[in-house]
Amino acid sequence: QQLQANATLNLISLYNKVPYLRDVNRGKKSKSKKKSAPKKSVSREQDDKNSVTDDSPDEDDKKKDKNPVILDNALKLLMSVKNVSATYSLNRGITLPGFKHEATYMGMDPSAGMAPGTGFVFGQQENFGDRQTHFADWAGNDKDWLIPNPNLYNPYMRTTTENLSLRSSVQPAKDLRIDLTLNEVTSESTTEYWNFDDMRDMFSDDSTRVITGNYSASILSVSTAFQRIDSANRTLYNEFLNSRKAISNRMGDRQGISGVDSAGYSLGYDATQQDVLIHSFYATYTGEGVGKSNLNPIKVRIPLPNWRINYTGLNKIKFFQKHFRSVSVNHSYRSTYTVGGFLKSFGRRDTFALNENRIQPEYIISQVTISESFSPLVNVDMTWKNSLLTRVEVRKDRTLSLNTSNNQLTEIGNLEYIIGTGYTLKELKLPFKIRGSTVKSDLTLRGDFSIRDSKTIIRKIVEGETQTTAGQRVYSLKLTGD
Repeated sequence: QQLQANATLNLISLYNKVPYLRDVNRGKKSKSKKKSAPKKSVSREQDDKNSVTDDSPDEDDKKKDKNPVILDNALKLLMSVKNVSATYSLNRGITLPGFKHEATYMGMDPSAGMAPGTGFVFGQQENFGDRQTHFADWAGNDKDWLIPNPNLYNPYMRTTTENLSLRSSVQPAKDLRIDLTLNEVTSESTTEYWNFDDMRDMFSDDSTRVITGNYSASILSVSTAFQRIDSANRTLYNEFLNSRKAISNRMGDRQGISGVDSAGYSLGYDATQQDVLIHSFYATYTGEGVGKSNLNPIKVRIPLPNWRINYTGLNKIKFFQKHFRSVSVNHSYRSTYTVGGFLKSFGRRDTFALNENRIQPEYIISQVTISESFSPLVNVDMTWKNSLLTRVEVRKDRTLSLNTSNNQLTEIGNLEYIIGTGYTLKELKLPFKIRGSTVKSDLTLRGDFSIRDSKTIIRKIVEGETQTTAGQRVYSLKLTGD
């Protein structure tokens, strides 16, 4: 089953429905000002009298003109959001072994009561029959569409993938453009062995259901982005360690646990309990704080937008107009929270039972990651009057991975500086002809020199050790032509 919904809102068209907003948006002057009355001919004597009594006749008009200007600027700022688009998709599927009929007409078998049914053929995934159960239970125990063979032991699988994407274009000024993007992707796969039980004469799963999946969402972690990744810098890491107790107490309160251990952690949620580590990691390295952090390890409270910014307003400055044809400044930010893989087993119904003084998590998660990149942090592209190209760029990224199986935090940081130049050869004659005519084309030659510093640090939570495991500085020169 594939479902998809798209929505696009062109706000410029909406603004233009109002004549006054249309004029403001197009930069036209307001027509609301009244035209000044035509001057009447007066004698020089009368004019001299008026000049004495009225030294500045335009003073009131200037004051009145200020209000429309303020209003127009405020409206331009409110109308800076130009368009918004959203896409939501849902893909679901079922794989069921042991179906004993044939797909004859439109995927159904008329000799068996149109098995597997119109609902299944047209994408129904759940709530089958009077018992509102899943398809395998309904097909095997209610409709007798499955082979009653206890030796048939292939998995019954159900998959679900949800994808949400939002985009928006914001233009607070004519030369400033901001593109916002928001994403959230959830993927789940449910596997169980739905086989025939001779003793009970029915199909059952015998508590073999297992749910696995992945999750990712766009987030904001910019508040901690410029903390230096170094073995000697423990500012964020110490904050992460210290936040575990507050997270533990929040989780204990949610489960109604009032007791604490000798270290001050809620009973069942000690310093290295999986969920305590994950929530402390997310709260610290996103800068969200322990009081606001979501206590669902496989889903953020709300995805947050990332952005790309382009500014071309430097072209209006006289210095740049004199020396450059065009100057553009760019900036981009992207941060993603990823749950590399989670697992939920229904073998134990009470997933919150105490197990050796530690509460068993509802979802077993081996690793969570925050990936953040400024690509670029700042980029300046300049085209000179003589067709010379100049490029200056700084890139920065980091990857933070928390491994809950060995209680280790890995930090990887990269910082790159790029200086580039180029030249465009206008109407260069190519060394061949087409239909007897000489072919001319522009040729752009570019050269980029970069310095990239990389460092990898592993912090062992239980042992209290920090190690720099890798690091390098790479110099590179790239030459291109097109």
